[in-house]
Amino acid sequence: MLFYGQWDVTLDSRNRVCVLSKFRKALGVGVIIIQNGKDVSVYPGKKIRQFSAEQMGQLWLVRIDKKGRILIPKKIVQSSFPESRKITWVGWKDYFKLINGPT
Repeated sequence: MLFYGQWDVTLDSRNRVCVLSKFRKALGVGVIIIQNGKDVSVYPGKKIRQFSAEQMGQLWLVRIDKKGRILIPKKIVQSSFPESRKITWVGWKDYFKLINGPT
């Protein structure tokens, strides 16, 4: 499935964000979150084999909960989204980018 479009979400008090229902099935039961500097990418969990051993230290495997939310690790929130609880999901072909949302 190709991921496209963008939508704005707000981190809740536990650093969780909602995943749109139309993308949940394609993402599976979990996602891979990768941080590279301030850039944050979210891949379907089934893509784990495409990452090298070097990249494994920079990624998190996160389950999608029953309400369709994922937990953004505290380290990522502090370094990539320190000033705002607003995040924008951006579809980027076979994965998503998380960027600072509107203020």
